Amino acid sequence: MELLVKKFSNGKYENESELFAEPISEETVKLMGEMIALQSLRTIKKYDFDVADKLYVDYIKDLHHMGERDYAVTDGYDCAQIAICFLWQFAGKSVYDDYGKDRIGKNITIKLACYREVGRYIDGLCRKAMFVGIQFEDHSKPIFCKEKYEP
Repeated sequence: MELLVKKFSNGKYENESELFAEPISEETVKLMGEMIALQSLRTIKKYDFDVADKLYVDYIKDLHHMGERDYAVTDGYDCAQIAICFLWQFAGKSVYDDYGKDRIGKNITIKLACYREVGRYIDGLCRKAMFVGIQFEDHSKPIFCKEKYEP
């Protein structure tokens, strides 16, 4: 991760901790969101081998080819856009400031809340993918209707 932070910040930040020590600003919000999305995809990829793995591979490709002309970003970059939009609400603050309390009553930081927001988005995509690929043997009969509808 340190190499990616150094590469995409053009050497300004050596590692992730230096990046997140900065306040959220116009210069840092994009890189912060991209690194949070990358870490979220890496974590969820361990548990979901289909959707999250494809999103992760596409996202890495997006990061390396973003500056090329006529390059269309994939669905993997949506995770970064969600993180960037979430962080942009807190411009001028640190990612380690309090965001609020979770349902248990524990204080959470802006960074953790951002991880959770990206995780919810990825989880929704994984759940949606479970229901899309259903195959039925006989397509001539209605699936849920027992009788033919007559007006």
